[in-house]
Amino acid sequence: MRQAVPIFLVILVLFGVLAVGRAEDGASRFTTHETCALCHDETRRGTAMRDAEDRNVAPVDLWRSSMMANAARDPLWQAVVALEAAATPSRASDIEGVCLRCHAPMGRAGTRLADLVRGGESEALAEDGVSCTVCHQVRPEGLGTPASFSGHFRIGGDAEIYGPHVAPFANPMRRHSGYTPVSSDHVLEPALCGTCHTLYTDALAPDGEATGAMLPEQTPYLEWLNSAYASGADAATCQDCHLPTVDLDGTPIRTRIAHNPGGRDFPPTSRRAPFGRHVLVGANALTPKLLRGGRTAPPDAFDETLERVGEQLRSAARIEVADIRRTEGRLRVDVLIENLAGHRLPTAHPTRRVWLALEVLDAEGRVLFASGACDEQGRIVGADGAPLPIERAGGPLAPHRDRIAGAGEVALYEARMADSEGEATWLLTRGAVYAKDDRLLPQGWRAAGPWPDETRPKGTAGDADFRAGSDVVHYDLPLDLPLDQSFVLRARLLHQVVGARWIAEWLATGLAPAERLRALLDAADLCPSEIARATLSVEVP
Repeated sequence: MRQAVPIFLVILVLFGVLAVGRAEDGASRFTTHETCALCHDETRRGTAMRDAEDRNVAPVDLWRSSMMANAARDPLWQAVVALEAAATPSRASDIEGVCLRCHAPMGRAGTRLADLVRGGESEALAEDGVSCTVCHQVRPEGLGTPASFSGHFRIGGDAEIYGPHVAPFANPMRRHSGYTPVSSDHVLEPALCGTCHTLYTDALAPDGEATGAMLPEQTPYLEWLNSAYASGADAATCQDCHLPTVDLDGTPIRTRIAHNPGGRDFPPTSRRAPFGRHVLVGANALTPKLLRGGRTAPPDAFDETLERVGEQLRSAARIEVADIRRTEGRLRVDVLIENLAGHRLPTAHPTRRVWLALEVLDAEGRVLFASGACDEQGRIVGADGAPLPIERAGGPLAPHRDRIAGAGEVALYEARMADSEGEATWLLTRGAVYAKDDRLLPQGWRAAGPWPDETRPKGTAGDADFRAGSDVVHYDLPLDLPLDQSFVLRARLLHQVVGARWIAEWLATGLAPAERLRALLDAADLCPSEIARATLSVEVP
């Protein structure tokens, strides 16, 4: 809750003397979120930014523990960028520049990763990540076109802040922040998100020379564009899921969109819609845990973000156990997976993976068979509890499996990179193509949909391998279950932000940043998150 504001501070703010966080050089187009918090954080002195049940929906309060707010502070991201730069030192500046473009877009010219790690007053804007004055200053021209991808959004020099509300009450914002609010619906369009969430990276040789190949590092926007959710009866935008305009009960939010710097309502304002809850959560359940003890937000804010991540994951897919056939010495069962997300599952950075875990238990709960079980380090294990060879550095790559015959096999959905020579690689800067990409396609996938030819990923598995939006895994297990024995089938779909194999390969590089990464991950919770579960009891009279 907002604390009482000293009267002298209120006077200074009301007369435009103070603009918290504004850059000193006068040339910056950005300001930190503290400036916006003057009028867009929680207060109990007025009615602004509260839903129908009087819950806080103030943008700054919800955003501060999100991945957007912490895009530049994310210690995992920092460690991985350092590792990529160390692997190709001749291109370190270029590698960092590409990453900073979307993770620290407000940084001054010349900001480097080391500056962010050190922090300090000079990097306050960069550290603020994807802050208010980034997204709300992106101009509409060119959005959704290839020219805007890979972080090539345009910020104007006219200090205009875009929002969806007609005829905004402009004077307070001009006075207290120097920005002018302007009505524009492009802030509600997925193409705005697509500027950074459509990223292509150049494949580099060890000496830093470009090989000429480009890897689609992540394409959630284009995946959505080719799905059933882009238009028609099932239409839903990125914002509908990640920045919803409804409250926790599904009721459209209608509220005053700001309070005065003293915390009270502006008399000329009234309740407005749409109003987005700036929760901005995806599937990352790892980084909020790493940041929980940091200074960006109180621990309970990160706890709430983790709860929202869990809710988001549980809405992303469903599974069903079906078609059970039991014969002497064998058990056959099918598990259906249905992707309900508006893009591939998993999507974004190729470190992410999803797998199916199936257990057969007897009536007393003893495990008779397990595929896809994992240990405390998030490594998939076999019947003996040891990590499978696919989890070890230098081990075999996991093939796509639609049939499982033993505990050493697992249905694992992931993207696997290869370099320009066709060899497996775990460095994004070496990735030229996906040698394996069996991530689940979204509902209504259109192979010939509106995916620009010049940006269509090359070399990916996909259209021919799955029914749009779903997959079926067939289990044919050598289980000698007497026909008169009851048993339980339990299937779980699991998600991991960074697969154990990636971690093993990174740590095996011997590069200095790998040791920093090891120290970070040794203290992290690497267990997967559950997306969906299906349990079926097979009773015998």
